[in-house]
Amino acid sequence: MIYLDYQATTPVAPEVAQAMEPWIEEKFANPHSPSRWGHEAAAAIEVARKQVEKAIDLRGGSVAFTGSATEALNWALKGTVEKAPKGRNRIITVATEHAAVLDTCEWLAGQGVDLAILPVDREGRVDLDLLERELDERVLIVSVMMVNNEIGVRQPLTAISEMAHKVGAFVLSDAVQALGRRVFARVVLRQIEARHARVRNAEPGVPAGEVATVEQGNSQNRGLDHQNERREHRRPSAHRLIPSRAAG
Repeated sequence: MIYLDYQATTPVAPEVAQAMEPWIEEKFANPHSPSRWGHEAAAAIEVARKQVEKAIDLRGGSVAFTGSATEALNWALKGTVEKAPKGRNRIITVATEHAAVLDTCEWLAGQGVDLAILPVDREGRVDLDLLERELDERVLIVSVMMVNNEIGVRQPLTAISEMAHKVGAFVLSDAVQALGRRVFARVVLRQIEARHARVRNAEPGVPAGEVATVEQGNSQNRGLDHQNERREHRRPSAHRLIPSRAAG
């Protein structure tokens, strides 16, 4: 059998397996434990966080590890809507976005959010003139993925971001298929000043699952966690040590 779905996930690279091995076999403590071993595990996660920040050249903002891409997108969309200022009740997204975005946006529309789903041209790209006509002071989020996971098209995110920021909207970008394949991801994340971006372990050689959600500027969204000692104080889950180490 020849495996051709590397766009979805890949075999684990030897260097990644080596980085994970000590935390599987020897240093397997709960990072929330007050013990010496727990502190060591927690410190390892912070090292991984710094490595992700360096990989995307993050300047200001924060990185939070989540358990899946779907969780990251739900968090970014729902959390931002929860903290939206009065009068900002509109989301603009694209018909070719991942279902994790489209399904969440449809759910939010059922809760009263004004949703606009833009079509794409024959190349799979957003019509910037159409986007400009849809943008106004009511728009809270413009959600456009960096690289499409099925057809590989790259959206003009620099232009999209500039247009969105002119009306004070946040930009959410699904950057899963870009990180680890091109410097494009790092450069564009800096250029577009995306207020939310998610990058996960889908790059070659890394196990799928853990997602790094990047927040920049004043965009910190509402948390989903009411148990303060838990991860990032905002999501209802304990730290996942081994996937976080793989992400780094």
